Amino acid sequence: MLTQFVENVALLVALCLVQRLVARRWAPEARAGQVAAGALFGVIAAASIASAVEWSPGVVFDARAAVLGTAALFGGPVTGVVAGGVAGAYRAWLGGPGAAVGVGTIVSAVLLGLALRDHPRFRPATVSAGALAAFGLLVAGATVAWFALLPLRFVDDVLVGLAPVYVPALCAATLGVGLQLREVELGRATERALEASERRFEALFDAAAVAFIEEDLSELFDRVARLRAEGVVDLAAHLERNPGLAGELLATLRITRANPAAVALFEAGSREELVRRFAETSAPSTVVGFSRALCSLWAGDARFLVEAEFRTLRGRTFLGLLSAPPPATAEAARRVPITIADVTELRRAERALDLERERLQEVLRATRAGTWTWDVATGAFSPDEGWARLAGYPLEALVPATIETWRRLTHPDDLPRAEAALARVLAREDDLYDCERRQRHADGRWVWVHGRGSVVAWGADGAALRVSGTTIDVTARRQAEARADRLGAIRETVLRCHTALLAPGDEPALLQALADLLVENRGHDLVWLGVPEGGPERRVVPVARAGVAADYVDGLDVRWGEDDPRGQGPTGTAIRTGLPQVARDLASRPDYAPWASAAEGQGLRSSAAVPVGAPGRVLATINVYSHELEHFDADELALLGELGANLGLVLEARRAEEARAAAGAALERAYLVVVDAVVATIERRDPYTSGHQRRVARLAVAIAQGLGWPPARVEGLRLGALVHDIGKIAVPAEILARPGRLNAAEFALVREHAAAGAEIMAQVALPWPIRDMIAQHHERLDGSGYPLGLSGAAICEEARVIAVADVLESIASHRPYRPALGVDEGLAELARGRGTLFDPDAVDACARVVAARLAAGADPFGDEAAAPAPDAGPRQGPGAGPAEDAADDRAAGSEATAPEHRGAGAT
Repeated sequence: MLTQFVENVALLVALCLVQRLVARRWAPEARAGQVAAGALFGVIAAASIASAVEWSPGVVFDARAAVLGTAALFGGPVTGVVAGGVAGAYRAWLGGPGAAVGVGTIVSAVLLGLALRDHPRFRPATVSAGALAAFGLLVAGATVAWFALLPLRFVDDVLVGLAPVYVPALCAATLGVGLQLREVELGRATERALEASERRFEALFDAAAVAFIEEDLSELFDRVARLRAEGVVDLAAHLERNPGLAGELLATLRITRANPAAVALFEAGSREELVRRFAETSAPSTVVGFSRALCSLWAGDARFLVEAEFRTLRGRTFLGLLSAPPPATAEAARRVPITIADVTELRRAERALDLERERLQEVLRATRAGTWTWDVATGAFSPDEGWARLAGYPLEALVPATIETWRRLTHPDDLPRAEAALARVLAREDDLYDCERRQRHADGRWVWVHGRGSVVAWGADGAALRVSGTTIDVTARRQAEARADRLGAIRETVLRCHTALLAPGDEPALLQALADLLVENRGHDLVWLGVPEGGPERRVVPVARAGVAADYVDGLDVRWGEDDPRGQGPTGTAIRTGLPQVARDLASRPDYAPWASAAEGQGLRSSAAVPVGAPGRVLATINVYSHELEHFDADELALLGELGANLGLVLEARRAEEARAAAGAALERAYLVVVDAVVATIERRDPYTSGHQRRVARLAVAIAQGLGWPPARVEGLRLGALVHDIGKIAVPAEILARPGRLNAAEFALVREHAAAGAEIMAQVALPWPIRDMIAQHHERLDGSGYPLGLSGAAICEEARVIAVADVLESIASHRPYRPALGVDEGLAELARGRGTLFDPDAVDACARVVAARLAAGADPFGDEAAAPAPDAGPRQGPGAGPAEDAADDRAAGSEATAPEHRGAGAT
């Protein structure tokens, strides 16, 4: 028996894996998905019954309770009821002496799952294994209790013979099924988080100032994987041996979207045009850059920078610098973000520098700008006038000179390298002395010189006797090269900072990331970002800092007020003017006096403050410091200015979104205040029905929750129910409060309150169908309602729920022309009209809510006061049957008293 029962449990756990298909097909709140899941679990439970262990003829034992209990616990009422119905029907069809007990175990398992569904320890996505095991033990215990009704000896056969095997196995089955379903719930939660992250990414993607495109590299990723599988080890060599392969792989790329900056860069008319025609942007040399990108993907680099030539859709060519993270998985390859920067001008400048370098080399070979001779034996160093001129001296000032003169004029950091180059020539390891070094000029500055020479005399013993050579000033070239390197580093910093701006996270994290990047890429000693505050003090509050001198920010008191001495520094001035401020020598600036000693203690000598935003709306400042004087040149300021502008756009976009959300919340709060005022106004005009709308709203909310509506929709229903009788404002108060029947004209006037209420709410814009709820809460499924005689699906679901709650509250409450008829009479009337007048699901949910509240001794309408009696006794006074509402049953001789109009509406 143990083996059979374990096989039964294993079958259930395996079959429950099919639930993943249902979870992927439907959203968790979809009714179709809940029904499908219930049917699936019902079939699984039936399969368990079909493969059950037979204890005696007609008496079987299986793990159905584990499946049905977890189905109700994770799937909710619809799933649990459908699953229990399928399993119960099958067990009843099998028959046998244990059929009744079998159906009972099914019902108890479903009820236990539903009862514990909302308990904090049993949340589907976070329930622990221990809680699931405890739930399994509870289900097993309840099932064993049912076995007392079987024709068995309860102690010997059940507790001693069956329970030791059945209870552990059922607990294990419950745990196994529950863990699988918990995994499904966790997957859904993860998908929802990813969707939110995707929305944030798309907003930043579109707002970026740098060109961004998103490419689908999945086919390329698969092709590269196949190359690995085919044994390719060196991709670069493989591409060289197969010249057409790179172009073939390039054709597999597909752009999926582009931001406005990319549209402008490629001179496209729209995003759609760029996506459609992106293949036309490849230039003949694009394959070369693409091959380098392929090699980065092959090597698994964390990020690659590749240059490639592109052609705009208007025919202009440019050189683009691409930056992207190579995808690590096939899924990541479907959406690869790529930044593209136009570096045409930068590379043109570099080519010009290369040409200049070649020209200088030619000049070096063709001219004798400066010559020198070194007597190795004596150490005498003999420069000519050209060499002396390079050093800024007249020749007579250097004569006589020795090799020590040369050493003394060489920069200490360059001397070991220059002497080593000379030593290699003297040792015959090199034929030519070729070295660039810094040489002190007579005016104290360092100039770069390029020396070339060789041994021109050797001794009989093979030792070098004399070395001669030439020297030329290459300071301009070295400065140009340094500037080119600096521009390249600045451009790379811009790209990395733009990537950081698109990263998810809150504002403090974004600002800290920028500070870290500026310190890491540009080598600044301190970077801090400050936010200007309002108020009389107008302080600048540091919100991010980085660098070796970050302690300088501690206790820093910076302000931006025009009359405050602490507001006259670079930061305060940048905030007031909206313009970058540079302090080339902090110690010499009187306006920096409040912070001079602290800066000197950290070794800070120059700074720059760049506003984030635009003049008049500066959101923050980027403050950068260096230990060097005059550190911040035009290129560095251009970088900081671009970052400030882009950061301002990002901050404004984020804050605008936050403001929109706050405005929406304020609007909703304002609507709630108006709703309360309107409800109070209606109740003052009709005091006998005071609280009617609030009680209807509470009951309607409970019904909707019983139907499984999401919280946002339930809230809209609550607001609509609170004002469903707002149209009574248009009805004279003496008619509303008059006891006895109304004449036909008065009755017709009362009936106008639904249409009047809808007209009042016509201009109120809300994300819920409030107007339809007010206009349709007296409509009926069979078309007998008013004011439009709508029927069936033409009536919105919210109005159907309000109609059920409205009828029950009206019948159960006192009116000026009759006493209360009681809750039981109201439920009976709803039952009579179920499916013809009233929505059957809403009626059933209402009956469940009222029954549960009455059983708990609570008011069925959710009031704090004591609940009215279920039956208030016979009605007194004139009026029609109990089904009619507070308006219809007062109409003197109206057709509302006819049976076919019973329950036609309620106020």
